[in-house]
Amino acid sequence: MGPIDATVRCLINPFTWRGRARPSEYWWFFLTGFILSALVTSPIYWPAVVLGWNSARTGTTLTALEIEMMATQAVSVPVWWGITIASWWIWFSSLAVAIRRLHDTDRSGWWVWITLIPLVGFIILLVLLILPGDTTRNSFGPVWGGGGKAAPEPRRSSGYDSEFDPIGRPRSEVDRVQGAEALRALRQSRMPN
Repeated sequence: MGPIDATVRCLINPFTWRGRARPSEYWWFFLTGFILSALVTSPIYWPAVVLGWNSARTGTTLTALEIEMMATQAVSVPVWWGITIASWWIWFSSLAVAIRRLHDTDRSGWWVWITLIPLVGFIILLVLLILPGDTTRNSFGPVWGGGGKAAPEPRRSSGYDSEFDPIGRPRSEVDRVQGAEALRALRQSRMPN
């Protein structure tokens, strides 16, 4: 998956928490999301940088609060709200793709909360995001294959009488029963006398 495909897919689905994300989808969006965030927030922060640089060059003393207040006044209210909404959109998209990337390694999306542990949490999450994904179906969905198609699942056995269902889970006694009469007999055998 290329950078444009990954970015478009993530930006269209900022609240899609289910499913799996390829490593390329996550890392391309990570890079483009970083660049988009810098571009979206630059109208707010660039005036602050210029004001701070000018005050340092001229020897005038401006506090950080004064610089920030002057910089935010340079941006109109509709632009400010547009930047805020775009920033939140990119943030939710980043969170969703990180959760789907964790799903690809067969881990719960709740692992993103490990970043609340200072420094160590970020390193642990980074390691989890770098790990390769499962090459077979896992509890979060089928494998992503070439062209977005699911890779074919290996069949452990053929036929309905198999002890495994088509995706490899063991069949229960009820699943192995064929026909209404056999199901009725099984139900009768399980009823108390």
